Amino acid sequence: MGKIIACVDGSIWQNPVCDLAIQAQQRTDYPLILLHAAPPPRHTGQSRDLSGQIGLGAKKTLLAQLAEIDAEKGKLIREEGQKILRQAGNYLQQQGLVDNVEIVHRRGVLVDILKGMTQDEDSPDQVLVVMGKKGEGASYTREYIGSQLEEVTRSLRCPVLVASKHVQPIRRFVIAFDGRETAQKAVQTVCKTPWLQDCQAHIVMVGSAEEEQQNILYRAAENLQQAGFSTLPEILKDSQIDLAIADYIRQNKLDCLVIGAWAHHKLRNLLIGSTTTSLLHSTHVPALLIR
Repeated sequence: MGKIIACVDGSIWQNPVCDLAIQAQQRTDYPLILLHAAPPPRHTGQSRDLSGQIGLGAKKTLLAQLAEIDAEKGKLIREEGQKILRQAGNYLQQQGLVDNVEIVHRRGVLVDILKGMTQDEDSPDQVLVVMGKKGEGASYTREYIGSQLEEVTRSLRCPVLVASKHVQPIRRFVIAFDGRETAQKAVQTVCKTPWLQDCQAHIVMVGSAEEEQQNILYRAAENLQQAGFSTLPEILKDSQIDLAIADYIRQNKLDCLVIGAWAHHKLRNLLIGSTTTSLLHSTHVPALLIR
């Protein structure tokens, strides 16, 4: 049995995350988990070395005061998390989703929490994590990708669906295909993804594809057709992958982008850039990231 995990943080991406999770839940009838991960606690008392600075009695008093402050901060963090989850739950109810929803409030590092919630699944393709492109405090206009998104995508075995500013029913999607292992895995995952069934699939390769690459593209398109998708393969003669695919999405009014994400090591991405990151910057539809 699969499940859908919607990561909510009170940011401007919260409602789009919920909208995508609702779509997936309605198409699969999987249970939907609303997850809020609060920042991990600090270990105040043991980590601060105050020896030699103050007297023993004053030190004990200060440590007690610091512990009180940390406890109060922890209480405020819990209350804020509960408020965020209430808001998200109320939004789901307003959209008509009242059953099959679980509320989960954890404190810790998001990627570690998600690993714990997904690592025992026998069929990771049947699990979907939904999260925002950016985190709390980010604006729609600032062009960067949230720091946790790449780490989560690299660490999990299941697909990650990234919310965009505007969300509409996903009926047509495009797979950014380059023939590499991650792109071919993306095709395999889509073929087994129940919430994308009945959608039209576009599969696009950018550049002057050689005959061998074209054959790989057409074989991937055949696999999608055999899985029941109406499929349109396309080769775009362009040198800018991100801009070409962004234009293709606009021209064909597509609703979602599928990417075999972050195929290279982090160091290589730091030195010469990442196609995945460029695509997320250039496109303004939800993106399904598959590793």
